[in-house]
Amino acid sequence: MIAHFCLKTSDGIRVSNVWDSEEHARADVENPVLLEALAKAQMPAVTPQFRPVHNHFIVSEMKAGV
Repeated sequence: MIAHFCLKTSDGIRVSNVWDSEEHARADVENPVLLEALAKAQMPAVTPQFRPVHNHFIVSEMKAGV
């Protein structure tokens, strides 16, 4: 996983994760350990959405004046 965001919304939360590939993302959301943890936390089942990242940058790697 490259990045993880959990945002508060008007009706709950939204979780967004950035992975290096859709294959790795799918493996994560199908991980039995994660699924068990979500069930124990009584999190509602959701259908994950996969979308390509348009652009990204890492602030700590940016040089001044660029």
